[in-house]
Amino acid sequence: MNYKDMSEELAFNVLINRIYSKTCLDFSRYKRGYIKRRISGRMRAIGVNSYAQYLRYLEKNPEEYAHIMDSVAINVTEFFRDPGTFFAFRNEVLPEILSRKIGRKSRGEKVCGEAEKWRGNVLGSCDYGARSDCEKHDGDDGMRATGCVGLGVRREALRSGAERSGTERSGTLRIWSAGCASGEEPYTIAIILLEELGDNLGNLLVSILATDIDDDALKKAMQGFYQPFSLKNIPPNILKKYFHSENGGYRIKDVVKRLVRFRKHDLISGEKLQYFDVIFCRNVMIYFSRELQERLFMDFYNSLNDGGFLIIGKTETLTGEAREKFICVNVQERIFRKPPR
Repeated sequence: MNYKDMSEELAFNVLINRIYSKTCLDFSRYKRGYIKRRISGRMRAIGVNSYAQYLRYLEKNPEEYAHIMDSVAINVTEFFRDPGTFFAFRNEVLPEILSRKIGRKSRGEKVCGEAEKWRGNVLGSCDYGARSDCEKHDGDDGMRATGCVGLGVRREALRSGAERSGTERSGTLRIWSAGCASGEEPYTIAIILLEELGDNLGNLLVSILATDIDDDALKKAMQGFYQPFSLKNIPPNILKKYFHSENGGYRIKDVVKRLVRFRKHDLISGEKLQYFDVIFCRNVMIYFSRELQERLFMDFYNSLNDGGFLIIGKTETLTGEAREKFICVNVQERIFRKPPR
């Protein structure tokens, strides 16, 4: 095809269609400006100055399509990003879940006084021990959920009729970190749970599913090695407890890694994941068209157990039918709840 006489806008449209035909990645549901910025960044990296030149480059270098898919992924993250959100998760969301699942209130109130001195210090100054073993099971959604912790809970528990029917099982806690990037968010959640549950891990099966579309980000997440800049929100005692200092950076300890299962997943693919008590999907929706946002919010609604919680980014808001379905729990931290039955 002759791209020489194409306008930039026409060449861009041809490029989008070409990418779709090769990868099935439908950019029409993303915000156009965002896609242009991402593709332009990739073009600069390989020294290409126009969409027409990039089309020619793709014809000669088909492996470039994989780089395009990675470029579109959103990977800006750090541990305890937006600390107020995790403060609310520990002190508002967890007490409700734990009282329902194991008949106890969160012990987060023990650290509230200290944490209020610095709201960013989600974990306060307490230094609870992390006492757990790893127990593997196969989830009903077909995933090999290796990220599980729970003493005295048999793997058959997740295969019970109650779980298969979509009703909540009191002895399990399932959390989904959607768009987890390089793993900082799900590991943050795991650390909070270890600090919060302590000995009660023996009464609860905990599973954190972390998904992303970016293979490189998932690889980094599974390695669990981070530079100091991404750990700046972590109190020193927590850093010492859950990380090993290594080669100028820090590696997450196995006691945290055991709770998290990483898996590649494209939110817009339509694949349904179910039976979650909490879903984190923060700073992802802002890159999608309103139409896609509306569909994904309802997907999350249907993925939650009754009474489950959805936590989104602080600059994001519910759209479409989800606005009527969810109950707002914390407007500042963008926490919403699927009504309990």
